[in-house]
Amino acid sequence: MAEDLDPPTGKIRLKITCPLSPVTELIANCVDIPALQGVRRIIPGQAPLFCRLNAGKVVIYSDNHSPITYVISRGVAEVRRDICAIMAWAIRPEEVHPVKVQALLEDASNALPHMSSKVARQELQNRIDFYRSLLPHT
Repeated sequence: MAEDLDPPTGKIRLKITCPLSPVTELIANCVDIPALQGVRRIIPGQAPLFCRLNAGKVVIYSDNHSPITYVISRGVAEVRRDICAIMAWAIRPEEVHPVKVQALLEDASNALPHMSSKVARQELQNRIDFYRSLLPHT
């Protein structure tokens, strides 16, 4: 159960999941998340926490590695027992292909007026905002 998920002592298990699929799961020393109250550093032994996230960057710090960055949409994070779970749209900055993102933005924008469910509309709007944040500002 939860014990199987426990990271090594002094580490955090980070899992980023977007609404459609897992993005990454890894062991880290600490993680910076874009909480509504500002950037928050998650460390081993962190008190339990559940918070909303702004769109921004998740920065993951690990031994012997340069920090790993993900750009995320608005979302939520839960921290408990040295496990940090993030639910948001996420992508590594170097994986952003503007032409592909523009096409995804157009598809989502065209679909938005046809959504009848308020929840589905909000989820699609969140995705549209995320795609817009990835494109260069003109």
